[in-house]
Amino acid sequence: MVRLILWCFDLVRPLVRLFGADYTQFRAILQAKLTLDSRRQSAGFRSSSASPRATFTISLFIYAFLGLFVGFLIPNAAPLTAMMLVHTLVMVMVAMSLIADFTGVLIDTTDLAILGPRPVSGRTILVARLAHICTYLGMLGLALSAGTLAVGAIVYHPVFSLLYIGTLVCNIALVVFLVNLFYLVALRFTNLERFKDLIVYFQIAMTIMMVFGYQIMPRVMDFENLSKVDYLGRWWTYVYPPCWFAAPAEALVRQPNEMVWALTAEGVLIPLLGLLLVVRYLAPGFSRSLAELGSDVSGRGKAWRTRLMPLRDRLGAWVARSPEQRVGFDLAWTMAARDRQFKLRVYPTMALIFIWPIIMLLVADETAAQTIAGLSAGKKHLFLLYLGAFMFPTMLVQLQFSHQFEAAWIYRALPVRRPGELMVGALKALAWRFVLPVYVLFTVGLLVLVGPSALPDIALALCLTGVVTVGLALVMNPGLPFSTNLSALQSGGKFGKNMFLMILPAAAGLGHYLLTKLPYAVAAAIVPAALLYLLFERIYAGFGWSNFEARSEAQ
Repeated sequence: MVRLILWCFDLVRPLVRLFGADYTQFRAILQAKLTLDSRRQSAGFRSSSASPRATFTISLFIYAFLGLFVGFLIPNAAPLTAMMLVHTLVMVMVAMSLIADFTGVLIDTTDLAILGPRPVSGRTILVARLAHICTYLGMLGLALSAGTLAVGAIVYHPVFSLLYIGTLVCNIALVVFLVNLFYLVALRFTNLERFKDLIVYFQIAMTIMMVFGYQIMPRVMDFENLSKVDYLGRWWTYVYPPCWFAAPAEALVRQPNEMVWALTAEGVLIPLLGLLLVVRYLAPGFSRSLAELGSDVSGRGKAWRTRLMPLRDRLGAWVARSPEQRVGFDLAWTMAARDRQFKLRVYPTMALIFIWPIIMLLVADETAAQTIAGLSAGKKHLFLLYLGAFMFPTMLVQLQFSHQFEAAWIYRALPVRRPGELMVGALKALAWRFVLPVYVLFTVGLLVLVGPSALPDIALALCLTGVVTVGLALVMNPGLPFSTNLSALQSGGKFGKNMFLMILPAAAGLGHYLLTKLPYAVAAAIVPAALLYLLFERIYAGFGWSNFEARSEAQ
């Protein structure tokens, strides 16, 4: 495979030199990167039991499966419309893969230690990196387009396959140009820590957009009337890149006009000129920026964290009743704010909590006003009150994992007699930082929409959410905060257990709903629920080292 890829680049040697790279050096660097590429794992399929080659093959099959359904849009829509949808999917998926898998490759400074002292220009290094990334993304793009290539060749013309591959290359080139332009500009105006935070937040946003689009798009698109839609002649097609790459298919099937040729020219020239701009004019300072980032030890970006510390201290002094609880509270609160991998694993789940009410409104056959008016009558507002509780199992599972798990020796060095106290403090930190803000937000909305009649339900839901919080910890007995190797999570086999943990929040919500069928039962259950929470917390706080050691042996 490496020889085949290098042979393909040999065919476009003049183009590589056009970007200002030394081809001999470029080829040697690319060969080394492709050889090492078989040893790295995709971000979505890290597993201790699967080889990198196998995980990449699995990802290709999944992409091909997704693209198969999109290919069936071709017979039911105009060529420009169908191919615009196909190229939109390709752009989004390729951009997500680029950001998730290759951000570290693009900004990696490791190879600079080897290539920096040698007579290799920064432009050659950047071109080799871009070629490496484009090769990887090209295979994913082809997998996504497998259905489109087959269906298009049958419906349109056998030449369509070659034409589509050319537009796919331009599509990927434009994505690489836009992402690299964003990164290069960001590297000039930010430090390393803020840049990494920015990438994490972007990954979280892309994950949320995927789930939101998956739920919303099938409900708002009218696939039956898709064949009647034709976007040719609309002004916005000149500024929407997927339309540029869809124009050649329109020219192949129909009689092309000036607009089709203009869109085709945009799709060819803009990606090529964009990459040329990045490589020839923005690349000279690229290596220098990376070197500066690698040595950036400034204190920028810490001021806002310093301002948030009094909030943590005041809450910790109020809710943590022992020194051990205070240690667990401060640690979980601080690490939840600073650990990027924890935020990447938890924040999308938290954001999805706010998407579900929107999906409920869209799924309902009645209008939004009718749905809101029926919240109290049908007790649908109980679902909103327990959304925070459904979020907690994910956070509790993720709390124990970290890449820096070796630092967990500090727990044994501290004078902690009952680590259960420390875990109770950590649970309170997660509850106050994530669950309670969501609960308060929905509570305020319910008081406005439903009125004071919802107060007993709000109070009971708060107590039962506390019961669920500590009850989940008692059932699964997780490890101490950030004390377990992340590979234990990635090794698989925990999905079923995590889904089982969702039963407890569901049972609490169902029990609350059944109590609403009895007069005054909700109000009468508030005090017993609060006492049950205190009992669970006392039991969990009494866990000693033997409980956690037994858990480790069981795993």
